[in-house]
Amino acid sequence: MSAAAPAGWTVVVPVKHTSHGESRLRADAQLARAIALDTLERIAAARRVERIVLVTSDAALADAAREQITSAAVDVVAEETAAPESVRTARADRADAVEHALNDAVRAGLNSVGGGFVAVIHADLPALHPDDLDAALLLAADIPYGAVSDSEGVGTVMLTAQHPHALQPSFGHDSFARHLAAGATPLAAAPSLRRDVDTPVQLNAARDAPELTLGPRTRALTG
Repeated sequence: MSAAAPAGWTVVVPVKHTSHGESRLRADAQLARAIALDTLERIAAARRVERIVLVTSDAALADAAREQITSAAVDVVAEETAAPESVRTARADRADAVEHALNDAVRAGLNSVGGGFVAVIHADLPALHPDDLDAALLLAADIPYGAVSDSEGVGTVMLTAQHPHALQPSFGHDSFARHLAAGATPLAAAPSLRRDVDTPVQLNAARDAPELTLGPRTRALTG
């Protein structure tokens, strides 16, 4: 596909309620929301992104995204805040309950995408550069199902597919290996797309990396 290929990607972004902060990041709601909004803004600024589907139960975040993110259309899908009792009980017996909730949110977002190129990106990439996302999406356009690993090569920061039905989310611990085992092709990507911030150490590393620039909201709260 040529570099002049048209835009048209839909990006599904799952975000848990920011009042919970990021459990591993130990962030308060303000910082968690700043990271999410900076990530959304950078995604929207990518030329190949046409639409963002934000999956969240956080009404304040949804309102802020609609008001502040203007470079791409933003649609909001309400995340289910509770599963039926039988399902919730079964999941409580497993250590992967959070992973199931995340993957359920991704599937809810995918269900609202009618067709065409689709990507899933977590809202914890406040140093993402739009040009780096464009470059990765250009590669992904020729691949039925692709995955980008985090900087440690363990987690998955982005899944891509030429059609929503081809995308099989399996986020959580060691997710990159699972996605590859399910048929995803590994995609090369620049550091800004691979540098997620799940922990204070990762946030500090992203802030201090000379090749990265945190978004303005996150930068204002982290110094």
